[in-house]
Amino acid sequence: MKNWKKLIFGCTIGNVLTVYDFILYGYFAHIISSLFFPKENQTIALILVFSVFASGCLIRPFGAVLFGHIGDKFGRKKALILSISLMAISTTLVGLLPTYQQIGVYAPYLLILCRLLQGLSICGEETGAAIFLVENAPKNKQAFAGSIIFGSIYFGLFMGSVITFLITSSMNQHDLYLIGWRLPFIFAFFIGIVAIVVRKKQFESIAFKKVIDGGELLKKPFVFLMKNYLSKTIKAIGLVSLMAVLVYTFSVYMPTFFNISDGISLKESMLICSFGFFLATLFVMMIGYLSDKIGVIIPTIASCIASILLAYVVFLLLEHNTIISSIFAEIIMVILLGLTAGSIMPILINIFPTKVCSTGVNIAFNLGMTFFGSTAPILAVFLSKTFHSTKAPSLYVMAVAIVTLIALFSLLKSKN
Repeated sequence: MKNWKKLIFGCTIGNVLTVYDFILYGYFAHIISSLFFPKENQTIALILVFSVFASGCLIRPFGAVLFGHIGDKFGRKKALILSISLMAISTTLVGLLPTYQQIGVYAPYLLILCRLLQGLSICGEETGAAIFLVENAPKNKQAFAGSIIFGSIYFGLFMGSVITFLITSSMNQHDLYLIGWRLPFIFAFFIGIVAIVVRKKQFESIAFKKVIDGGELLKKPFVFLMKNYLSKTIKAIGLVSLMAVLVYTFSVYMPTFFNISDGISLKESMLICSFGFFLATLFVMMIGYLSDKIGVIIPTIASCIASILLAYVVFLLLEHNTIISSIFAEIIMVILLGLTAGSIMPILINIFPTKVCSTGVNIAFNLGMTFFGSTAPILAVFLSKTFHSTKAPSLYVMAVAIVTLIALFSLLKSKN
């Protein structure tokens, strides 16, 4: 077996770029809302900018089928090269877009187009890299391999927050709105070039080669999946749902909440989130390492139960609107997210046979992120305004935790 550790850099650098864009959009949501939408109502503008964010996820079901098909028919490597190329181009374009004041209503349309392209590429990136690395890892290292991918995601968030902090700290408000917010997006182009070069030098997935050698390659992986694994695919979507909500709440809603908070400055919010993302990078890999020792089921169940018990506490701490309470909210979110992110990928991958693994995991993961995750920031704003309480979004987190718990036990029952 070839050394799977040689694949780590090539797999992780794309995920760093993917979520690097996510956190940029979260941090600069208040700036983007003022530059790309009418300024009459701040709440409406904020909901609109989160809606544009969600629009990038609406295309994920189509991207899931596309990149799943490419991965199962043409190889995991080709799918990863295509996904990172598309991500680098679309992210760079966001930093070059003209504003609402410059071109009117065409500005948000172009922003939506870029988000759609990003959403398409994300489908092949997150799951593609995870499948590629886990398939090549030894059986007793699969959880750790999957956790490395998600650890790289949080490192990308950390990197984005640090770069954003440096830019906002060195610029006045006028320069920040004029050019500063664009620079981190444009920087994505150079990360993309490095990722493409590295991935072209990697070898193909060992598991995929076995499918080819065994004559199991399918002409229509999606059709085969729907005929034989539809029920498991639906359960897998439910399994992903809690992680999806926690990811988007942690990486998009909370940074924006800090940014518009009266009690916390922009610089302080970035330092808080940078601390949280760095902590998540380490914690998720620690859980991955532990999951290979005790099994992946225990951390996943723990994440569901802990989310039900502690979601209210997280939003209660946010309501206090202080640096200390916000740090504790970040720490709890890191624990909740790390428990599921460090253990979920081997569960997902082992639901489907290798010949449709790319299609099955892509569809389950991306539909979960679309329906449960991308809507989480919008629902958080909506619930907070509707119930006049920052604690209201905790109800959504609790409900989704129950969905994941039911899906997990259903999958375990069907496996026996």
